[in-house]
Amino acid sequence: MKTKKLKAFTLLEMIIVLIIISILIAVAIPSLNKYTKSAQERADKMNIRAIEEAAYLYCVDNNWADAKTKGLTVDTLINEGYLDNKNDIKTSPITGSEYSITVDRQNRKITVNNGATSSGTTTGKREFDLLFS
Repeated sequence: MKTKKLKAFTLLEMIIVLIIISILIAVAIPSLNKYTKSAQERADKMNIRAIEEAAYLYCVDNNWADAKTKGLTVDTLINEGYLDNKNDIKTSPITGSEYSITVDRQNRKITVNNGATSSGTTTGKREFDLLFS
């Protein structure tokens, strides 16, 4: 009686394949993390820019009145229709904290901060110098 020889992978072949896959994953994950961080930094900068521009329009529409511009928040800009919150613009993708807005009425400057410390990679703080004083 003739026996049929089954064709299958040996244990050694399976281990080699698993080692190769593990090496590929180990190389790909740090690269993926780098791109994720880069995308978060770009999103944070764009959020800051959008908040600055919305805050500027809000201040101009309200004649830079202290009562209106003091304590200005992203929620106020959303509720007044200067920003939409479809992309959750209230919190920074880097720090996870809410953006803070500071209005310097005298010098006509608006500063938006994402809550990052100076020791971080990006402070997220940018002053928006107004052209029209």
